[in-house]
Amino acid sequence: MKTSRGSLAGAPLADVVYGLAMSRVLFALEVAMNDAGINANIKLGNGDVIKFTHSSYHDDVMIPISGPAERIVDYTCKNASIVYTVFKMYGLTINFSKNKTEAIASFHGKKAVSAKGKLARNNMNANFEAGNNQFNLRFVTNYKHVGTKTSITCNMAEEVVSRSGMMKTDCRTNFRKVFKINGLQIHKKLYYARCYIMSKGTYQCSTWPQLNQQVFQKFHSAVMYVYRAATNKFSGSYQNKETPMSDDDLIFNFQLVSPTMVLRNARIQLFIRIIRKMPNTLLS
Repeated sequence: MKTSRGSLAGAPLADVVYGLAMSRVLFALEVAMNDAGINANIKLGNGDVIKFTHSSYHDDVMIPISGPAERIVDYTCKNASIVYTVFKMYGLTINFSKNKTEAIASFHGKKAVSAKGKLARNNMNANFEAGNNQFNLRFVTNYKHVGTKTSITCNMAEEVVSRSGMMKTDCRTNFRKVFKINGLQIHKKLYYARCYIMSKGTYQCSTWPQLNQQVFQKFHSAVMYVYRAATNKFSGSYQNKETPMSDDDLIFNFQLVSPTMVLRNARIQLFIRIIRKMPNTLLS
């Protein structure tokens, strides 16, 4: 989005004020969507209806939409028009360019094949009108929401591989000077390494599904690479008669958190947060 009025980024309390302001925008958007009959209601076999709502973090918003397969693209474009109009009311202009505002479509049920084929013939693009302007909405297979890539199939392999590569790259560049300081004690280097792994390195890993062996191995290798960079225990860094350490030995000797436990701890913490903020629907 391009802000045409409001507070400057980085100003005191900017995040808090912006969050409060965005809540008002999102409330107006939800009202407009309901008035237009656009929602994400799923009807179960027993007749119960589950309503899904948007997921947002400030200006990063993901809006679920449901409907017949043959109409889902039209519904999405109609919603994009509503989003543009509502945000424009508050001085915010939606950016529909590549890697900005995009859509993910999953087709199921009657006429799903024909609807999917029609979108493919249009090069996964759909045009719509908003505010007397013509826009193009791109439909993609994956999209980065709040720093995490989300796909149609919920396959997190691409996200895990990308984050694993990022950890190794950061070690070779940003952390190299820190880990090369001779006067810095190893426990301080490991503290720095653990802080990185538990924050940027494994950001939102609690939402990852069960990883297959190949994908998990890449994650395991990346975490151990950070540990070895902090302790200088690479294969070519040992002294003459020093026995090379296996991953298990390194974790045991330096009392590190194994890659498996990193994921387990994150999932347990997420589960605790869900229980603490559990909606009444989960109690029934």
